[in-house]
Amino acid sequence: MKTSVRIAIVQEGPVHLDLEGSLVKAGECIAAAATQLADLVVFGEAWLSGYPAWLDHCPDAALWDHEATKAVYARMRANSVTVPGPATEFIAGLARKHGMVLCMGVNEIVRRGPGNGTMYNSLLLFDERGRLQTHHRKLMPTFTEKLL
Repeated sequence: MKTSVRIAIVQEGPVHLDLEGSLVKAGECIAAAATQLADLVVFGEAWLSGYPAWLDHCPDAALWDHEATKAVYARMRANSVTVPGPATEFIAGLARKHGMVLCMGVNEIVRRGPGNGTMYNSLLLFDERGRLQTHHRKLMPTFTEKLL
């Protein structure tokens, strides 16, 4: 019976609004944690592919027909994760490869069926065999997150 768990908390930022680049960087962070014998690797909220920090710093973020704001929202939507989908398969493969539990915060997009087009701030937990064990959607956005 295992008596301890070695936890790695990723303190690196993603490649903001670039899902493919962020997945590559996540793989590098996970491989580095594996060299330190981590059992659990934890990424922050909306790590894939970046928290919408402009909400707190751009006075025009809430304007209805502001082209720059629409462009950044469209980029965020295009670089969001579908569950299940290619990004989750990639993360599952990393969990399997390294035999570790991975906890990943994502910007999730529902692309079909109920909720089509809805974005969630979600938490995904993969076990060491790469199985998705937890898929939690944040249902109550906080402060400026409500603008999304």
